Amino acid sequence: GHELKGLMSMYCSQVKGIYFPMMALIDYRGYRLVAMSCLPVGKNSLIYGSNNAGATVLDEVPEFSTKMKFLGAKLNLKEHWAGLGQSKKKLVGPLDIEGHKGEDGRFYMLDFARTMPPEPPLPKLRNAYLFRLLRPELVKANKVPLSSDAFSNLAVPTALSTTVKSLMLPNTSTKLSYRPLAPRSTPNRFLG
Repeated sequence: GHELKGLMSMYCSQVKGIYFPMMALIDYRGYRLVAMSCLPVGKNSLIYGSNNAGATVLDEVPEFSTKMKFLGAKLNLKEHWAGLGQSKKKLVGPLDIEGHKGEDGRFYMLDFARTMPPEPPLPKLRNAYLFRLLRPELVKANKVPLSSDAFSNLAVPTALSTTVKSLMLPNTSTKLSYRPLAPRSTPNRFLG
């Protein structure tokens, strides 16, 4: 679900010049499969993000970086420092998002699962930043841009403290993420 939700959020932002794969979720007998179209990208086409958990972080093409900043503004995602060692870069979105320059010269994106920022961690739940994510409409409505890498070990520690502070009131945002969007309907008096 998070992969498709992240893809839909980015696609619906309608940033010109960024292309996305077609994707479908297939649920069959208790298994979930993510089916995605093949893109004209290869192992040397990565220009933005990381495909190795932050050991190497790329932000190579200024034109693509500008598009990512515009996309981040539309989704209310905070630009932040991410990466390990000397490979730190300022990114919009999660560290493990991948921006590629395809063989056809177009910009493509992959790996959308952690696009939305995580909820504040629970003490007994390890690595919750990977799967307990805020809803896109909550992130867009927040007063302050939020970081996709908040509460993770993927953000640079100095940026992480700033990220945590920018998560407005964490307990409030968590409570809001569970609140229904529409009011509950009242029982129909005429149906008995």
